[in-house]
Amino acid sequence: MSNVGTDQTPDFPDWKGDFENSVQKEKEAYIREHRLTVWRDHDHMHTHQPDSIFAGVIKYLGWESYFNTEISGMMPFFYVFDIPECTVSELGEELKEKIGMNGVRIVGNPEDKMKRVAIVAHLYPNSAMVDEIKEDGYYHSYDMEIMKYMETENIDAIIPGEIIEWTILSYIRDAAYMGKHKACFNIGHFNMEELGMKYAADWIGELLNNEIPVNYIPTEDGWTFL
Repeated sequence: MSNVGTDQTPDFPDWKGDFENSVQKEKEAYIREHRLTVWRDHDHMHTHQPDSIFAGVIKYLGWESYFNTEISGMMPFFYVFDIPECTVSELGEELKEKIGMNGVRIVGNPEDKMKRVAIVAHLYPNSAMVDEIKEDGYYHSYDMEIMKYMETENIDAIIPGEIIEWTILSYIRDAAYMGKHKACFNIGHFNMEELGMKYAADWIGELLNNEIPVNYIPTEDGWTFL
């Protein structure tokens, strides 16, 4: 439980830096004025079994019946789905509608057909999601492992949170140029996990025997597309 409303235990004061942060100061003043309590539980939700962030994403995408139990879990944060065949463009529109986004960046050909899609963790240099794996004398990072499974398990598209452009996206872009049906939906970290936070209202309500109202208020897409 956060203690932003008390002077005894400030809420992680170091993050705001050694300058006058007017945005943080005004936000904290609003919290104090309206006697709000901020409870940060997002990272703890990732430790639930199963991970309740991704459980919520899967639930509110409506993909529970498409879950591939044989391939999913080959590495952390790796959820594979055999969805009804659709085009890259159609899947992008579905994600926009169900997540509530203003737009979605796609790598791949919009008309290519998709059948097998993986929701994966955030992709960035030296990802901590998986320790480097030495295989046949080579070290494989998390994104390299995803590339491998896109090849060996016929995964058509990935939906990561964050991305880097010079590894797996370059692979997907080249594959699409070669006529291989590969794509990436770059929907963003917060957008990807928004449905997991929506799910939090469900299980918190259950913990309270639904005796206290628990409402989900979306933060909405932070990106504007011109």
